[in-house]
Amino acid sequence: MTTGVGRASYYIVEIPCIFLASYMLNPDGANLGGKCGYVWGATGLCCLIVAYFQLPEMKNRSYREIDIMFRRKISARKWKKTEIDVNDDE
Repeated sequence: MTTGVGRASYYIVEIPCIFLASYMLNPDGANLGGKCGYVWGATGLCCLIVAYFQLPEMKNRSYREIDIMFRRKISARKWKKTEIDVNDDE
């Protein structure tokens, strides 16, 4: 399920990105040339900030633990330190 949602999101975002990239590089369009790197760099920086604060650390966690932590709405920054008993019935 998660892989399908991620792939669908990628395709939805990729179509406008292809259009924008061709428009930014086109001499008859925005004609940004090398300056379009600033656009993608700013976009990448925004994505990095969102990923740092919103994506939890799932390393060495079972699917059961991850489900429990999502249900408990534990902050992404606290996932690494949180101890979960996999026998908890949620």
